Amino acid sequence: MSENPIFFSYSRDDAEFVECLAKALKEAGVSVWLDSMDIEPGARWDDSIEAALNNAEKVLLVFTKTSVSSQNVMDEVSYAIEEGKGVVPILLEQCDIPFRLRRFQFTDFTKSYEEGIDMLSKALNVNRKIAKKLSCEYTGGAATEALMDMVDLRNGVKPHGETQAEARKRRKANKPKNWKVPVMIVAGLAIVALGIWQVPKLMKDEDKIAFEAALEADTREAYQNYLSTYSQGKFALRVNDSLNKRTEQELIAQEDESWRATTDVGDKTAYNMYLRDYPQGRYVPNANDSIAKIDNNRANIEADNLAWNTALGTKSVTGYLDYYMNEEVIGLHREEALKMVDQIAEVGYLFNGKNNDGKMSNDRIFDLLCCGEEISQNGVPKVGDILLTTQTRFTYRDEATNYRNSQTVKADDKVLVLEIINPSSNNVIVKIAY
Repeated sequence: MSENPIFFSYSRDDAEFVECLAKALKEAGVSVWLDSMDIEPGARWDDSIEAALNNAEKVLLVFTKTSVSSQNVMDEVSYAIEEGKGVVPILLEQCDIPFRLRRFQFTDFTKSYEEGIDMLSKALNVNRKIAKKLSCEYTGGAATEALMDMVDLRNGVKPHGETQAEARKRRKANKPKNWKVPVMIVAGLAIVALGIWQVPKLMKDEDKIAFEAALEADTREAYQNYLSTYSQGKFALRVNDSLNKRTEQELIAQEDESWRATTDVGDKTAYNMYLRDYPQGRYVPNANDSIAKIDNNRANIEADNLAWNTALGTKSVTGYLDYYMNEEVIGLHREEALKMVDQIAEVGYLFNGKNNDGKMSNDRIFDLLCCGEEISQNGVPKVGDILLTTQTRFTYRDEATNYRNSQTVKADDKVLVLEIINPSSNNVIVKIAY
Protein backbone atom coordinates (compact mmCIF):
# COMPACT_ATOMS: atom_id res chain seq x y z
CA MET A 1 0.00 0.00 0.00
CA SER A 2 0.96 3.66 -0.42
CA GLU A 3 2.36 5.45 2.60
CA ASN A 4 -0.26 8.15 2.21
CA PRO A 5 -2.86 7.58 4.93
CA ILE A 6 -6.50 6.71 4.38
CA PHE A 7 -8.82 9.59 5.31
CA PHE A 8 -12.03 8.76 7.20
CA SER A 9 -15.17 10.72 6.24
CA TYR A 10 -18.08 10.00 8.56
CA SER A 11 -20.91 11.34 10.69
CA ARG A 12 -20.21 12.00 14.36
CA ASP A 13 -23.11 9.67 15.22
CA ASP A 14 -20.96 6.80 13.88
CA ALA A 15 -17.80 7.82 15.75
CA GLU A 16 -17.68 4.66 17.89
CA PHE A 17 -17.63 2.33 14.89
CA VAL A 18 -15.21 4.53 12.95
CA GLU A 19 -12.71 4.77 15.81
CA CYS A 20 -12.88 1.00 16.31
CA LEU A 21 -12.31 0.37 12.59
CA ALA A 22 -9.44 2.88 12.47
CA LYS A 23 -7.74 1.23 15.45
CA ALA A 24 -8.18 -2.23 13.91
CA LEU A 25 -6.65 -1.05 10.64
CA LYS A 26 -3.76 0.55 12.52
CA GLU A 27 -3.20 -2.68 14.47
CA ALA A 28 -3.02 -4.49 11.16
CA GLY A 29 -0.46 -2.03 9.79
CA VAL A 30 -2.65 0.19 7.61
CA SER A 31 -1.85 3.91 7.62
CA VAL A 32 -5.03 5.82 8.50
CA TRP A 33 -5.96 9.37 9.51
CA LEU A 34 -8.92 10.08 11.79
CA ASP A 35 -9.69 13.53 13.16
CA SER A 36 -10.50 12.41 16.71
CA MET A 37 -7.26 10.40 16.91
CA ASP A 38 -4.79 12.41 14.85
CA ILE A 39 -5.45 16.14 15.35
CA GLU A 40 -2.91 17.46 17.82
CA PRO A 41 -4.04 19.56 20.80
CA GLY A 42 -3.94 23.23 19.89
CA ALA A 43 -4.11 22.62 16.13
CA ARG A 44 -6.79 24.35 14.06
CA TRP A 45 -9.43 21.73 13.34
CA ASP A 46 -10.44 22.91 9.85
CA ASP A 47 -6.85 23.36 8.69
CA SER A 48 -5.89 19.91 9.97
CA ILE A 49 -8.78 18.25 8.13
CA GLU A 50 -7.99 20.08 4.90
CA ALA A 51 -4.31 19.12 5.08
CA ALA A 52 -5.13 15.48 5.82
CA LEU A 53 -7.61 15.33 2.95
CA ASN A 54 -5.03 16.79 0.55
CA ASN A 55 -2.43 14.27 1.72
CA ALA A 56 -4.71 11.23 1.59
CA GLU A 57 -4.56 8.73 -1.23
CA LYS A 58 -8.03 7.34 -0.51
CA VAL A 59 -11.13 8.45 1.35
CA LEU A 60 -12.94 5.83 3.42
CA LEU A 61 -16.57 6.93 3.38
CA VAL A 62 -18.87 5.45 6.06
CA PHE A 63 -22.44 5.54 4.81
CA THR A 64 -25.29 5.65 7.33
CA LYS A 65 -28.59 7.51 7.48
CA THR A 66 -26.93 10.39 9.29
CA SER A 67 -23.81 10.66 7.14
CA VAL A 68 -25.70 10.96 3.83
CA SER A 69 -27.43 14.05 5.23
CA SER A 70 -24.18 15.60 6.52
CA GLN A 71 -23.02 18.56 4.42
CA ASN A 72 -19.45 18.17 5.70
CA VAL A 73 -19.33 14.53 4.58
CA MET A 74 -20.72 15.38 1.14
CA ASP A 75 -18.21 18.23 0.77
CA GLU A 76 -15.30 15.93 1.62
CA VAL A 77 -16.46 13.27 -0.83
CA SER A 78 -17.04 15.83 -3.62
CA TYR A 79 -13.53 17.17 -3.10
CA ALA A 80 -12.06 13.64 -3.19
CA ILE A 81 -13.84 12.88 -6.47
CA GLU A 82 -12.78 16.19 -8.05
CA GLU A 83 -9.14 15.60 -7.02
CA GLY A 84 -9.15 12.06 -8.40
CA LYS A 85 -8.66 10.37 -5.04
CA GLY A 86 -9.91 6.85 -4.48
CA VAL A 87 -13.28 6.67 -2.73
CA VAL A 88 -14.00 3.49 -0.74
CA PRO A 89 -17.60 3.56 0.54
CA ILE A 90 -18.54 1.42 3.56
CA LEU A 91 -22.22 0.63 3.94
CA LEU A 92 -22.85 0.32 7.67
CA GLU A 93 -26.64 0.43 7.44
CA GLN A 94 -29.22 0.64 4.68
CA CYS A 95 -29.75 4.28 3.66
CA ASP A 96 -30.60 6.49 0.69
CA ILE A 97 -27.31 6.85 -1.22
CA PRO A 98 -26.86 10.10 -3.22
CA PHE A 99 -27.23 9.45 -6.95
CA ARG A 100 -23.69 10.43 -7.97
CA LEU A 101 -22.20 7.92 -5.47
CA ARG A 102 -24.28 4.90 -6.46
CA ARG A 103 -21.79 3.99 -9.18
CA PHE A 104 -19.13 3.12 -6.59
CA GLN A 105 -18.74 -0.47 -5.38
CA PHE A 106 -19.68 -0.63 -1.71
CA THR A 107 -18.02 -2.53 1.09
CA ASP A 108 -21.07 -4.04 2.76
CA PHE A 109 -20.96 -4.39 6.55
CA THR A 110 -24.73 -4.82 6.86
CA LYS A 111 -24.56 -8.61 6.72
CA SER A 112 -21.54 -9.66 8.77
CA TYR A 113 -18.04 -8.67 9.75
CA GLU A 114 -16.47 -11.46 7.70
CA GLU A 115 -18.01 -10.32 4.43
CA GLY A 116 -17.43 -6.64 5.13
CA ILE A 117 -13.77 -6.95 6.13
CA ASP A 118 -13.02 -9.27 3.21
CA MET A 119 -14.43 -6.72 0.74
CA LEU A 120 -12.61 -3.87 2.52
CA SER A 121 -9.25 -5.68 2.39
CA LYS A 122 -9.63 -6.07 -1.36
CA ALA A 123 -10.79 -2.47 -1.84
CA LEU A 124 -7.77 -1.15 0.06
CA ASN A 125 -5.37 -3.49 -1.81
CA VAL A 126 -3.81 -4.63 1.46
CA ASN A 127 -1.31 -7.47 1.40
CA ARG A 128 -2.09 -10.95 2.71
CA LYS A 129 -0.35 -10.35 6.03
CA ILE A 130 -2.50 -7.31 6.79
CA ALA A 131 -5.68 -8.97 5.51
CA LYS A 132 -5.04 -11.93 7.83
CA LYS A 133 -4.74 -9.61 10.83
CA LEU A 134 -8.19 -8.21 10.02
CA SER A 135 -9.85 -11.60 9.49
CA CYS A 136 -12.16 -13.36 11.95
CA GLU A 137 -9.48 -15.99 12.61
CA TYR A 138 -7.08 -13.35 13.94
CA THR A 139 -7.28 -12.83 17.69
CA GLY A 140 -4.14 -10.86 18.33
CA GLY A 141 -5.75 -7.40 18.41
CA ALA A 142 -8.23 -6.05 20.92
CA ALA A 143 -9.56 -3.48 18.46
CA THR A 144 -10.17 -6.14 15.82
CA GLU A 145 -12.09 -8.30 18.32
CA ALA A 146 -14.15 -5.31 19.42
CA LEU A 147 -14.87 -4.35 15.82
CA MET A 148 -16.07 -7.87 15.02
CA ASP A 149 -18.45 -7.81 17.96
CA MET A 150 -19.66 -4.30 17.15
CA VAL A 151 -20.51 -5.08 13.52
CA ASP A 152 -22.29 -8.31 14.42
CA LEU A 153 -24.19 -6.66 17.25
CA ARG A 154 -25.10 -3.55 15.22
CA ASN A 155 -26.61 -5.54 12.37
CA GLY A 156 -28.26 -8.23 14.49
CA VAL A 157 -26.81 -10.87 12.18
CA LYS A 158 -24.44 -13.41 13.73
CA PRO A 159 -21.83 -15.18 11.57
CA HIS A 160 -23.06 -18.62 10.63
CA GLY A 161 -26.01 -18.17 13.00
CA GLU A 162 -23.72 -17.89 16.01
CA THR A 163 -24.30 -15.91 19.13
CA GLN A 164 -21.68 -13.32 20.02
CA ALA A 165 -20.18 -15.65 22.62
CA GLU A 166 -20.10 -18.51 20.12
CA ALA A 167 -18.37 -16.30 17.55
CA ARG A 168 -15.63 -15.45 20.05
CA LYS A 169 -15.33 -19.11 21.00
CA ARG A 170 -14.85 -20.08 17.37
CA ARG A 171 -12.17 -17.41 16.92
CA LYS A 172 -10.41 -18.68 20.02
CA ALA A 173 -10.49 -22.26 18.73
CA ASN A 174 -8.74 -21.17 15.53
CA LYS A 175 -5.64 -19.93 17.37
CA PRO A 176 -2.38 -21.85 16.93
CA LYS A 177 -1.84 -24.67 19.50
CA ASN A 178 1.18 -23.03 21.09
CA TRP A 179 -0.44 -19.65 21.60
CA LYS A 180 -1.07 -19.88 25.36
CA VAL A 181 2.34 -19.25 26.90
CA PRO A 182 3.34 -16.29 24.72
CA VAL A 183 -0.10 -14.77 25.08
CA MET A 184 -0.05 -15.17 28.88
CA ILE A 185 3.32 -13.44 29.04
CA VAL A 186 2.13 -10.66 26.76
CA ALA A 187 -1.09 -10.36 28.76
CA GLY A 188 0.85 -9.95 31.99
CA LEU A 189 3.03 -7.27 30.48
CA ALA A 190 -0.04 -5.60 29.03
CA ILE A 191 -1.68 -5.46 32.46
CA VAL A 192 1.36 -3.74 33.91
CA ALA A 193 1.50 -1.37 30.95
CA LEU A 194 -2.16 -0.61 31.31
CA GLY A 195 -1.70 0.18 34.97
CA ILE A 196 1.07 2.63 34.18
CA TRP A 197 0.20 4.13 30.80
CA GLN A 198 -3.38 3.40 29.92
CA VAL A 199 -5.30 4.55 32.98
CA PRO A 200 -5.98 7.99 31.45
CA LYS A 201 -7.39 6.32 28.31
CA LEU A 202 -9.78 4.21 30.39
CA MET A 203 -11.11 7.28 32.10
CA LYS A 204 -13.99 9.22 30.62
CA ASP A 205 -12.80 11.94 28.25
CA GLU A 206 -14.76 14.79 29.81
CA ASP A 207 -13.18 17.31 27.43
CA LYS A 208 -14.42 15.42 24.39
CA ILE A 209 -17.88 14.90 25.88
CA ALA A 210 -18.21 18.62 26.61
CA PHE A 211 -16.94 19.45 23.12
CA GLU A 212 -19.46 17.17 21.41
CA ALA A 213 -22.27 18.60 23.55
CA ALA A 214 -21.29 22.13 22.49
CA LEU A 215 -21.28 21.10 18.82
CA GLU A 216 -24.67 19.45 19.21
CA ALA A 217 -26.18 22.59 20.79
CA ASP A 218 -24.39 24.89 18.31
CA THR A 219 -25.18 28.04 20.31
CA ARG A 220 -23.04 30.92 21.54
CA GLU A 221 -23.83 29.99 25.16
CA ALA A 222 -22.80 26.34 24.65
CA TYR A 223 -19.44 27.32 23.13
CA GLN A 224 -18.78 29.86 25.88
CA ASN A 225 -19.62 27.27 28.55
CA TYR A 226 -17.09 24.85 27.03
CA LEU A 227 -14.36 27.51 26.93
CA SER A 228 -15.06 28.60 30.50
CA THR A 229 -14.27 25.05 31.65
CA TYR A 230 -11.68 23.94 29.06
CA SER A 231 -9.98 27.17 28.01
CA GLN A 232 -6.81 25.15 27.27
CA GLY A 233 -8.66 22.01 26.14
CA LYS A 234 -7.67 20.04 23.07
CA PHE A 235 -10.78 21.30 21.25
CA ALA A 236 -10.49 24.93 22.41
CA LEU A 237 -9.25 26.24 19.06
CA ARG A 238 -12.04 24.55 17.16
CA VAL A 239 -14.62 25.82 19.63
CA ASN A 240 -13.21 29.34 19.26
CA ASP A 241 -13.55 28.98 15.48
CA SER A 242 -17.15 27.80 15.88
CA LEU A 243 -17.88 30.65 18.29
CA ASN A 244 -16.43 33.17 15.84
CA LYS A 245 -18.54 31.73 13.03
CA ARG A 246 -21.62 31.85 15.23
CA THR A 247 -20.86 35.49 16.09
CA GLU A 248 -20.35 36.29 12.41
CA GLN A 249 -23.66 34.62 11.52
CA GLU A 250 -25.47 36.62 14.20
CA LEU A 251 -23.93 39.88 12.97
CA ILE A 252 -24.92 39.05 9.39
CA ALA A 253 -28.48 38.29 10.52
CA GLN A 254 -28.61 41.60 12.43
CA GLU A 255 -27.38 43.52 9.39
CA ASP A 256 -29.89 41.75 7.12
CA GLU A 257 -32.72 42.71 9.48
CA SER A 258 -31.48 46.31 9.65
CA TRP A 259 -31.32 46.49 5.84
CA ARG A 260 -34.86 45.13 5.51
CA ALA A 261 -36.09 47.81 7.93
CA THR A 262 -34.15 50.45 5.97
CA THR A 263 -35.70 49.50 2.63
CA ASP A 264 -39.15 49.33 4.21
CA VAL A 265 -38.81 53.02 5.16
CA GLY A 266 -36.97 53.83 1.92
CA ASP A 267 -36.10 57.47 2.54
CA LYS A 268 -32.74 59.23 2.58
CA THR A 269 -32.63 59.43 6.38
CA ALA A 270 -33.07 55.66 6.71
CA TYR A 271 -30.26 54.94 4.23
CA ASN A 272 -27.92 57.39 5.98
CA MET A 273 -28.66 55.72 9.33
CA TYR A 274 -27.74 52.35 7.83
CA LEU A 275 -24.44 53.79 6.54
CA ARG A 276 -23.73 55.24 9.98
CA ASP A 277 -24.35 51.88 11.72
CA TYR A 278 -22.64 49.70 9.07
CA PRO A 279 -19.90 51.78 7.37
CA GLN A 280 -18.32 48.55 6.04
CA GLY A 281 -21.63 46.73 5.59
CA ARG A 282 -22.56 44.41 2.76
CA TYR A 283 -25.31 46.76 1.53
CA VAL A 284 -23.25 49.98 1.45
CA PRO A 285 -23.25 50.11 -2.41
CA ASN A 286 -27.02 49.58 -2.43
CA ALA A 287 -27.54 52.33 0.15
CA ASN A 288 -25.37 54.79 -1.81
CA ASP A 289 -27.22 53.96 -5.04
CA SER A 290 -30.58 54.49 -3.34
CA ILE A 291 -29.48 57.87 -1.95
CA ALA A 292 -28.26 58.92 -5.41
CA LYS A 293 -31.61 57.92 -6.93
CA ILE A 294 -33.48 59.86 -4.26
CA ASP A 295 -31.34 62.96 -4.90
CA ASN A 296 -31.73 62.58 -8.64
CA ASN A 297 -35.45 62.04 -8.30
CA ARG A 298 -35.72 65.16 -6.15
CA ALA A 299 -33.98 67.19 -8.87
CA ASN A 300 -36.28 65.67 -11.49
CA ILE A 301 -39.33 66.53 -9.43
CA GLU A 302 -38.16 70.13 -9.05
CA ALA A 303 -37.57 70.41 -12.83
CA ASP A 304 -40.96 68.90 -13.57
CA ASN A 305 -42.74 71.24 -11.18
CA LEU A 306 -41.00 74.21 -12.79
CA ALA A 307 -42.19 73.12 -16.26
CA TRP A 308 -45.71 72.58 -14.98
CA ASN A 309 -45.82 76.01 -13.35
CA THR A 310 -44.72 77.49 -16.67
CA ALA A 311 -47.60 75.70 -18.42
CA LEU A 312 -50.06 76.95 -15.80
CA GLY A 313 -48.80 80.47 -16.38
CA THR A 314 -49.70 80.34 -20.10
CA LYS A 315 -53.33 79.39 -19.42
CA SER A 316 -53.40 78.06 -22.97
CA VAL A 317 -53.97 74.77 -24.76
CA THR A 318 -50.60 75.16 -26.47
CA GLY A 319 -48.88 75.68 -23.10
CA TYR A 320 -50.43 72.56 -21.59
CA LEU A 321 -49.68 70.49 -24.68
CA ASP A 322 -46.08 71.78 -24.66
CA TYR A 323 -45.73 70.41 -21.12
CA TYR A 324 -47.42 67.14 -22.14
CA MET A 325 -44.89 66.55 -24.95
CA ASN A 326 -41.82 67.66 -22.96
CA GLU A 327 -39.52 64.61 -22.84
CA GLU A 328 -37.00 66.36 -20.59
CA VAL A 329 -39.30 66.18 -17.56
CA ILE A 330 -40.70 63.14 -15.79
CA GLY A 331 -44.28 64.22 -16.48
CA LEU A 332 -45.87 64.01 -13.05
CA HIS A 333 -48.67 66.33 -14.26
CA ARG A 334 -49.38 64.88 -17.73
CA GLU A 335 -52.86 63.64 -16.88
CA GLU A 336 -53.60 66.96 -15.21
CA ALA A 337 -52.45 68.77 -18.38
CA LEU A 338 -55.02 66.89 -20.49
CA LYS A 339 -57.73 67.72 -17.97
CA MET A 340 -56.83 71.40 -18.21
CA VAL A 341 -57.04 71.20 -22.02
CA ASP A 342 -60.49 69.67 -21.70
CA GLN A 343 -61.58 72.49 -19.39
CA ILE A 344 -60.40 75.52 -21.37
CA ALA A 345 -60.23 74.37 -25.01
CA GLU A 346 -62.52 75.38 -27.84
CA VAL A 347 -63.77 72.50 -29.99
CA GLY A 348 -64.24 72.53 -33.73
CA TYR A 349 -63.85 70.65 -37.02
CA LEU A 350 -61.37 71.20 -39.82
CA PHE A 351 -60.55 69.65 -43.15
CA ASN A 352 -57.00 68.45 -42.65
CA GLY A 353 -56.23 67.48 -46.22
CA LYS A 354 -56.18 64.55 -48.62
CA ASN A 355 -55.19 61.05 -47.55
CA ASN A 356 -52.72 59.90 -50.18
CA ASP A 357 -51.88 56.25 -49.51
CA GLY A 358 -51.48 56.74 -45.74
CA LYS A 359 -49.91 60.19 -45.97
CA MET A 360 -51.43 63.63 -45.87
CA SER A 361 -51.12 65.85 -48.92
CA ASN A 362 -48.71 68.77 -48.98
CA ASP A 363 -51.53 71.28 -48.63
CA ARG A 364 -52.50 69.83 -45.25
CA ILE A 365 -53.57 72.10 -42.40
CA PHE A 366 -51.60 70.30 -39.66
CA ASP A 367 -48.24 68.65 -39.09
CA LEU A 368 -48.24 65.62 -36.82
CA LEU A 369 -46.12 66.17 -33.66
CA CYS A 370 -46.98 63.25 -31.42
CA CYS A 371 -47.98 60.84 -29.94
CA GLY A 372 -48.11 57.80 -32.20
CA GLU A 373 -45.35 55.19 -32.25
CA GLU A 374 -44.11 56.31 -35.68
CA ILE A 375 -44.26 60.08 -35.96
CA SER A 376 -43.92 61.91 -39.28
CA GLN A 377 -45.20 65.36 -40.10
CA ASN A 378 -47.31 64.17 -43.02
CA GLY A 379 -48.78 61.11 -41.31
CA VAL A 380 -52.52 60.53 -40.96
CA PRO A 381 -53.43 61.59 -37.39
CA LYS A 382 -55.16 59.44 -34.79
CA VAL A 383 -57.26 60.21 -31.73
CA GLY A 384 -54.99 61.53 -28.97
CA ASP A 385 -52.35 62.91 -31.34
CA ILE A 386 -51.04 66.44 -30.98
CA LEU A 387 -50.90 68.50 -34.18
CA LEU A 388 -49.14 71.74 -35.12
CA THR A 389 -51.23 74.05 -37.28
CA THR A 390 -49.54 75.21 -40.48
CA GLN A 391 -52.11 77.87 -41.40
CA THR A 392 -54.52 80.15 -39.60
CA ARG A 393 -58.05 78.88 -40.25
CA PHE A 394 -61.60 79.20 -38.97
CA THR A 395 -62.95 76.00 -37.50
CA TYR A 396 -66.37 74.51 -38.27
CA ARG A 397 -69.23 73.59 -35.98
CA ASP A 398 -69.77 70.08 -37.39
CA GLU A 399 -68.13 67.44 -39.52
CA ALA A 400 -69.89 68.64 -42.66
CA THR A 401 -67.76 71.82 -42.43
CA ASN A 402 -70.65 73.97 -43.64
CA TYR A 403 -70.87 76.41 -40.73
CA ARG A 404 -67.87 78.26 -39.41
CA ASN A 405 -67.17 79.03 -35.80
CA SER A 406 -66.22 82.54 -34.89
CA GLN A 407 -62.89 81.31 -33.49
CA THR A 408 -59.78 80.57 -35.50
CA VAL A 409 -56.94 78.17 -34.98
CA LYS A 410 -53.73 80.10 -35.54
CA ALA A 411 -50.54 78.99 -37.26
CA ASP A 412 -48.06 77.34 -34.89
CA ASP A 413 -50.77 76.60 -32.31
CA LYS A 414 -50.89 73.09 -30.94
CA VAL A 415 -54.18 71.19 -30.97
CA LEU A 416 -55.38 67.86 -29.60
CA VAL A 417 -57.17 65.37 -31.88
CA LEU A 418 -60.52 64.31 -30.39
CA GLU A 419 -61.98 62.43 -33.38
CA ILE A 420 -61.16 61.44 -36.98
CA ILE A 421 -64.05 61.58 -39.45
CA ASN A 422 -63.92 58.97 -42.22
CA PRO A 423 -60.21 58.13 -41.70
CA SER A 424 -60.28 55.65 -44.61
CA SER A 425 -61.61 58.20 -47.12
CA ASN A 426 -59.54 60.65 -49.13
CA ASN A 427 -60.83 63.69 -47.27
CA VAL A 428 -59.64 63.66 -43.65
CA ILE A 429 -61.78 65.70 -41.23
CA VAL A 430 -60.51 66.13 -37.69
CA LYS A 431 -62.29 67.21 -34.54
CA ILE A 432 -59.85 69.19 -32.42
CA ALA A 433 -59.48 70.90 -29.07
CA TYR A 434 -57.61 74.21 -29.51
